[in-house]
Amino acid sequence: MRRATLAPALIAAALLTGCGETNRALISEDRAQALQEAIDQVESACSEHNAQDAQQAIAIRRMVRDLDFPVQIEVLPTVREPDGLAMSSRNAYLSPEDRQRAVALIRALRAAEGVAASGETRPQVALDAARAELERAGIEPEYLEARDAEGLAPAESLNGRPVLVAVAARVGRARLIDNLVIGG
Repeated sequence: MRRATLAPALIAAALLTGCGETNRALISEDRAQALQEAIDQVESACSEHNAQDAQQAIAIRRMVRDLDFPVQIEVLPTVREPDGLAMSSRNAYLSPEDRQRAVALIRALRAAEGVAASGETRPQVALDAARAELERAGIEPEYLEARDAEGLAPAESLNGRPVLVAVAARVGRARLIDNLVIGG
């Protein structure tokens, strides 16, 4: 199978958007090149990605679709500690006190999910519930957003398509990210 090689910079530049930042490539040039090279070495395959970095998983899924790569992308659930904290190498930077506070990220996401499950359709109401959970733990998010789970456009409603609620926050020395897809 012959494939035209696209410049990784073009791939990365085509995938601009995301939570918390504007005009930021969702996938790095190096990651785009590595993914393209890996896919080029096999005729068809399945590639698995962790849902913890949902923005990157969405970007990879879109890149594979748009460039018609013969690969199925599987996004695996975020692996979590028993208390719900997303497993991450960054957790090693958390003091015991910060580790307890960090669990507020998943509590915040679940609070947003609960609001949506109650029938509320306004994303801001769900985000307000999540923000309140973070505030109780003394955490100021870098971003807390509701986005369309497929294209990452700002979510206009919690009624219909799946919505990605994503959060990033510094807890002690660690910058943590987490997300949850709700609705749909």
